[in-house]
Amino acid sequence: MPNYVLQLSWDDIKGTYGGIQSVVGILESNLPSLSEFSTIVRILPVGNYYQILTPFSAQHICLGRLRSEVEALIRRHEIRIVHTHNIHRPNGPGVAEALAEVFERMHIQHIATVHDLVESVSREELKRQRDILSKARCITTSQFISSQLRKLMDIEPLRTIELGIPFPARDQAEGPSGQLTLCAPGRLLAQKGLLDAVIVSGHISVERGCTRLLLSSKQNPHNGGAPRFLEEVARLATCFPNLTVEFFGGQNPVPDMYRRAHLTLCLPQMVEGFGLIPLESVASGRPVVAIPNGGMSWVQNYDAIITVTTRDLVKVVDAVNSVIADWSRWHARTVALYEDLSQRFSADRMTREYAETYRMVFAEPALSKTSLET
Repeated sequence: MPNYVLQLSWDDIKGTYGGIQSVVGILESNLPSLSEFSTIVRILPVGNYYQILTPFSAQHICLGRLRSEVEALIRRHEIRIVHTHNIHRPNGPGVAEALAEVFERMHIQHIATVHDLVESVSREELKRQRDILSKARCITTSQFISSQLRKLMDIEPLRTIELGIPFPARDQAEGPSGQLTLCAPGRLLAQKGLLDAVIVSGHISVERGCTRLLLSSKQNPHNGGAPRFLEEVARLATCFPNLTVEFFGGQNPVPDMYRRAHLTLCLPQMVEGFGLIPLESVASGRPVVAIPNGGMSWVQNYDAIITVTTRDLVKVVDAVNSVIADWSRWHARTVALYEDLSQRFSADRMTREYAETYRMVFAEPALSKTSLET
């Protein structure tokens, strides 16, 4: 019988994009073949769920049901470790606090992966997050998040485990045929820099003629795509008659979405915890033009990724033009990175590092059996 680890995540992992979904899904799939562990995934209710509930009684009932379900899973599978993802974020009123109380009462080891840490929150909210994370063993996805954890919360992380992905087969094609295409994958939010991607693509279309910008699917609610934001994207695109904005229709962007484009734009306005999009793009054989921030600093070590260190869209346009003008050379550079990246950022490497962490925690003194029965 495997040792079960309960994974708790805010987000559904199917048909969505992002680091949390990547880690949750990969551990669920890969752990059993690479270690003595298996995970059980429980998706937590998000904030929108609570908007239809009355302020006190219904919320109390819902949290009580969540506690009961989590406690039942812990008892049924004799779980000693619960692994949460961004549990500190204020996605559901009282959810993180209710779960922390369950872990403490049942003497369950809590491993918390911190995928991102927002500095621009109130002092009260920062304290709330610290109260949750200070009782957990924190894993970060980048050295940047580790430094933020120390700086903002005075918490020393257990370790940093960089994200990994299942690498597609090495790209052998000469590139997409037909219309010049740029892609800007990621959740359909202004904070992801998608309006800037429209502007950059628009200027490219003025200089080079008909151009297509490919954005992520708008079918899955997790990806964002609020009507007002999509209207703003469409309105901005009308400023550039030679520009067409389209949305990817598939479920998995790796490698299909990237390989439909000549290059990838990654221009986030918010601080990124790691920067999954440049990794997916290079793994798919496509050069990247990026404005790195936060945990994205790793991109500066690879010459197939052009980085613009200031938010200067003129420089971004110049960088895009330099790639397009000599695309074959930039493509060859990108493909040449495959071996290095597929080892450093492999899904198996990430899985083994999490298994090592679980093993270390399991090796600690056994928990009292009565704690699982009270």
